[in-house]
Amino acid sequence: DTSSNVLGSMLIRLSENPHILARLQADLDTLPFDERGFISNPNLTTLSYLSAVLKETMRIDPSVSGFSRQLDSDTVIGGYFLPKKTKVLVSISSLHRGTRWADPDVFDPERFMNGAGESDDRDGAWAPFSMGSRNCIGKA
Repeated sequence: DTSSNVLGSMLIRLSENPHILARLQADLDTLPFDERGFISNPNLTTLSYLSAVLKETMRIDPSVSGFSRQLDSDTVIGGYFLPKKTKVLVSISSLHRGTRWADPDVFDPERFMNGAGESDDRDGAWAPFSMGSRNCIGKA
């Protein structure tokens, strides 16, 4: 199951990076509990660092290997001509460790934080849920 893979990978990465765990714990400690002793969903959405940790986990340890697409038109990729209707496979690991990332082998949630301290995505370089109309329904 992809959710358990992500959570397991996140726990491993946090255990290997105590400074990241400490920052995440500090953020979690600021949240109020409801009358049942739970953190409410609206409060969870304010945790931009948790979002960044999850995104970085999915970037560095993708739970699926890739996704395939069929080309709508003739295309040239990397100098190679690919005719319309060619099926291509996108490797998520290769995409997530490509040249658009600084130190791609380092677990660094900060790469998903913008200057305002909010979680930031990288269009075209981060696709743990696939892309386009056949996007994973679990993304929500």
